[in-house]
Amino acid sequence: MEIYENEVFTVMKEASHHVAFRKQLIAASAPAKTLEEAVSQWRFLCFVIFPKENLTRCQICNTSIVRAVAIRNEANETVLFIGEDCYDKLVHFAQTKRLESTRIRSRVLERKDIRNIFKDAFPRREDRQSFLGWFEAQDGIPETIRTSLQYVRIAKIAPSVEAARELVAYYNANRLMPADAILDYDIRSAAHKLGVVIPARITNS
Repeated sequence: MEIYENEVFTVMKEASHHVAFRKQLIAASAPAKTLEEAVSQWRFLCFVIFPKENLTRCQICNTSIVRAVAIRNEANETVLFIGEDCYDKLVHFAQTKRLESTRIRSRVLERKDIRNIFKDAFPRREDRQSFLGWFEAQDGIPETIRTSLQYVRIAKIAPSVEAARELVAYYNANRLMPADAILDYDIRSAAHKLGVVIPARITNS
């Protein structure tokens, strides 16, 4: 940002990349006259990784990107794929109303939340490896699950908290596990006394 001063007033000239950010985001938003109005319409959707042989460009600053963040406009349903720097700038503006380049912790915290979902569901490392191996052997997996798995294979993390929860829920609802590994002794004993037959293998849901 350049600053010009004289005895009467100060003029602050906005950096060209900030001008482009403001212009492109307002243009992609539902009718919005200001950057503040535009920013309020956008929400995080998921992380995205593009193959190196098929790079794309940030839809705000036009920089070539491999890692991207997908954001969705709640007013007009538009989805943009933007670089992580532009995403940080967007979130920073939403929090401070200042348009400036910055690095925030939002992406770090989002990834931490994603990892914690898998750690809570599968405390042991071997369980997490078995989880992915099970999916490899399955046919007829829903498209949303398949897309998330493709991302996991490349990035070693799910593309969003929602995707991580969906993967774990689908796994628990469909993988048959030994009943002894899921139900504790008291539950199995009570079922036996009631004459309830528990299958040898059941799902964890």
